[in-house]
Amino acid sequence: MPRQEPAGHAPARDSENYTWRYVFYINLPIGILCFLGLRFFLANTAGNANEKLDWFGFGTLSLAIGALQVLLDRGEQLDWFGSGEIIIEAIIAASAFYLFFAHTFTADKPFVRPGLFRDRNFMAGIALQQ
Repeated sequence: MPRQEPAGHAPARDSENYTWRYVFYINLPIGILCFLGLRFFLANTAGNANEKLDWFGFGTLSLAIGALQVLLDRGEQLDWFGSGEIIIEAIIAASAFYLFFAHTFTADKPFVRPGLFRDRNFMAGIALQQ
């Protein structure tokens, strides 16, 4: 007769039998369901129908943060700037950040509005985050 397993032991057991990557895959079906629910049940409003995403700003910011994260994650293992991979990642991150900031300050409707940082409440929220 199978015994009932406490819920706290299941993630520990699964992480012993599989890699940590598989433990986090449980979020994938939930995320797909949330996306489909939003897609089908959230109506387009007149206020956002004409708004377009700044794909260049979004892409450069994503690339910059991704390259910086890989650089910081693998830097210690690869002897920081003694490795060619880390140097390439640093160049990619710096170039993408440069393109993002240049585009942000010159575009008509950038991905992140620079005026947002003049709002005291927004800056207080950023400063008080942990």
